[in-house]
Amino acid sequence: MTENTLAQTIDAAAAAHQAGRFEDALKGYRAALEAAPEDAEVNSLVGLALTHLHRFDEAGPYLEKAVKAEPKEAGFRLNRLEWLEQTGQTDPALEEIEALLELDPELPRIWEKLGDLCVRKGKPGAATDAYLEALRRAPGSYPLMMKFARAHAGYRNFKAARQVLEEAAQYGPRDENYLELYSFVLGALGDIETLAALSREWTERAPQSAPAWRALSQAAYERGRYREAVAAFRKAMDLSGRDADRLAAYGRICLSALEFDEARAALGEAESLDANHAEMLAAKGLLLTYEGRFEDAETYCRRCLAANPSFAGAYTQLSRLTGGRMSEAEKKTLSELAWDKAQHAEDRAAAAYALGHALDAEGDRAHAFKIYQHANDIALSQSEDSGIRYRRDAVTAREETLKKLFSGPVEHRADEDRRPRPIFIVGMPRSGTTLIESLLSAHRDVFAGGERPDMQHLLNNYLSRAEGKDVAATGPVNPKWIESYYAELPDPEGAGWLTDKNPLNFEAVGLIDRLFPGAPIIHIRRNPLETGLSIFRHEFSKFWPFANRLEDIGHFYGYYARLMDHWDKAYPGRVVTVQYEDFAGDFENAAPALAERIGLPWSQAMADFQKAERPVATFSAVQAREAVSVRRGKAEAYADYLRPLADALEKAGVDPETGALKA
Repeated sequence: MTENTLAQTIDAAAAAHQAGRFEDALKGYRAALEAAPEDAEVNSLVGLALTHLHRFDEAGPYLEKAVKAEPKEAGFRLNRLEWLEQTGQTDPALEEIEALLELDPELPRIWEKLGDLCVRKGKPGAATDAYLEALRRAPGSYPLMMKFARAHAGYRNFKAARQVLEEAAQYGPRDENYLELYSFVLGALGDIETLAALSREWTERAPQSAPAWRALSQAAYERGRYREAVAAFRKAMDLSGRDADRLAAYGRICLSALEFDEARAALGEAESLDANHAEMLAAKGLLLTYEGRFEDAETYCRRCLAANPSFAGAYTQLSRLTGGRMSEAEKKTLSELAWDKAQHAEDRAAAAYALGHALDAEGDRAHAFKIYQHANDIALSQSEDSGIRYRRDAVTAREETLKKLFSGPVEHRADEDRRPRPIFIVGMPRSGTTLIESLLSAHRDVFAGGERPDMQHLLNNYLSRAEGKDVAATGPVNPKWIESYYAELPDPEGAGWLTDKNPLNFEAVGLIDRLFPGAPIIHIRRNPLETGLSIFRHEFSKFWPFANRLEDIGHFYGYYARLMDHWDKAYPGRVVTVQYEDFAGDFENAAPALAERIGLPWSQAMADFQKAERPVATFSAVQAREAVSVRRGKAEAYADYLRPLADALEKAGVDPETGALKA
């Protein structure tokens, strides 16, 4: 074979190699090797082709021979580096990279390979540094930018990941890999509106793309459109198949949609595929908790932790089931998780809350409060990283807008003959809304709707519509909003009434009066120090930005108290106010009186609501099955630590006993 023919043979084989035809490439390289058995380049190419064919044992000697023949040729070392990566030889691969950097530190592929190795070793921060060096030497490289963005996402630096992705879109295709990563980043940042628009466009353009439907499901879920989320995720499974991971995730979504039968079936199927699947075990533990099967729920939580001892969410559920009690070994694990910065912030916070509950159950208030503070610091930092923070000026402005827009009943109210008729239960979180819902939904004609986000969506829509306009220009409410409210409801199973216990609906009393003039509005109010401390001691999502600082809780409580005072004056008699301590302390008389007040016939099932067979879908599910009692004294035990809360309440003019606005 002449030198010219040899070169042509190598070029043809290399073209086949680049096209992914590895067998054809190997055949050509071997032909060249017969003519030039000592040629370092040919040996290296044979080894690389064998590596891509996963014939690793055969590949090694050829790659080693090439490097030994020409140790200063970076290309040969890069080919051997790929073989070292593929065979899991991480330390030798790092040594190879060090040698390559000495040979040619300006070669971008070396830095790219260093980034790849850092990803394999679970070091996304170091990976981002390496990919950045690669991009400095190869600006505009779309594959490098995708790796760079993925590493940022792995490091949970989602803002940087988004910035890189949006720049990368100028250099390469917005293909499925791009869109899947971009949608994940948008969800992590909480930019749900952009995610919703992206996923709608994606599903329309690629209706057979399972990742597109999963993105649409996530967008719907984050907006509280749980039935839409269920339908979209089911479509994704139809396209991609059903495995334990997908079924467990689907079961979780079904639980939020109150589709308990569907959740039970999905989780059962997941368990049949993988009996030790941690996410499935945790979700099934949650379902069993909702159903009041607490011993079985605890068993599933412990099975989850046996499968994955770092599964923080299972500790959260276990803590609720055990009244906070944890073993010394469990507390040790929780402490390690809470302070391990390699863990996700959500998991660290969840572990810290559970550890705080364990210490509280032992009576160690000082240590418990310190841990609760740590949990809230993590949650606050996570919210701020997502661009979410509690803004007192915005809350004050919202209060003034609501008072201006809803100053009293209007004539253009909606038709009230819709069924099921909502019963709105409003107040502060942790004030007793679950108790009221559990009582009412024990009636055979009342369906428990849980904390529905629909009215908050409608209120925000209304406020956006009114922004910058004369109040009168807002006119009557749109009848389609009523249809929108009912569209997301689960099957009420023929019930004539439906509870909606989203506590934030205390903001929406004026709009509720226009949309549902016949709907009862029950306001449950509790001692503000007990309420505020309970909020501080429990995990809330980042969309409750006031929940992580005592002074912010006190400020928000003042906002709530002033609005409720406004509703009582502007809509006299429209809201039924229940003082939690009085209600729980005289339940036998207070409960029938409340039912009569809202026009619901009393039944014995309501007196024994703890025995109801229906699921109770709230994180207060355990308490909802217990005997009614006045739960107080916790604030007194933590009195030394609650001065910021007490001062904020005093400044807001809130009665420290009842939580009402002082006269």
